[in-house]
Amino acid sequence: MSFRIDSDLKQEFETFCDAAGISMTAAIHLFIKATVREQRIPFEIKATGKTIESRT
Repeated sequence: MSFRIDSDLKQEFETFCDAAGISMTAAIHLFIKATVREQRIPFEIKATGKTIESRT
């Protein structure tokens, strides 16, 4: 699997993973396993910025 990611975001994620004591690969693997196990994204996703109501 390969994908593109903003270099600044990648560096921030790598810094986080280092502090957490896991590799970026392990962190992504944990996310995928949790998604499959729970059959959902394992965290809440919220819209930011303007809402539909404020666009009209």
